[in-house]
Amino acid sequence: SEEIANHFKINKKSILEKLRKRRKEIRELWKSVEKRFFEDIMNLTNFEWKFQNYKCFLSCAWAGRYFYPKNEIEIFGFLKNTDTLNTLAEELFHLYFWDILEKKFKINVKFLDKEKYTEKEKKLWFLSEAVVGFVLPEIGFYKKSLWFTPWWKADPKIKEIYISLKPFWKNRKNFTDFLRNSIKVLRTI
Repeated sequence: SEEIANHFKINKKSILEKLRKRRKEIRELWKSVEKRFFEDIMNLTNFEWKFQNYKCFLSCAWAGRYFYPKNEIEIFGFLKNTDTLNTLAEELFHLYFWDILEKKFKINVKFLDKEKYTEKEKKLWFLSEAVVGFVLPEIGFYKKSLWFTPWWKADPKIKEIYISLKPFWKNRKNFTDFLRNSIKVLRTI
């Protein structure tokens, strides 16, 4: 609304200064887990990361999003530290996930640039949100948060997919096997 736009216009300088300060804090916070995060994901999935470096932009409006196929994500700059790490890890994993689907499973993910998705595309997006719910807790992310509810617990459709995939995660031979079974499940939902 116009009120919100005016608020940002009036407080732009203050908001930017707070984001700059927070950026320094987040850099230090991320440094403490960064190496382990990237290594743990590769060890769990047996896939390489597409890029050596990723860019994270702080926002005063967006909770979290990614810009596939680029190496860029955006997170809300004013979260508590645990939620910041969770969101940063989640958005990075989404970039990683889409790269795997595109390269390993030859799934066209160009739809990610569009505003509206077809039903099939929505299911793939739901899958991305559900899969992160298995991977990140496995490597120690998504610790208890006072307000942060992951998508796979909050959205009914994602939760349905998440629950459908639980047996495949538990009994997976490897990550590729899990994804192959997950894609099959999507066709039945």
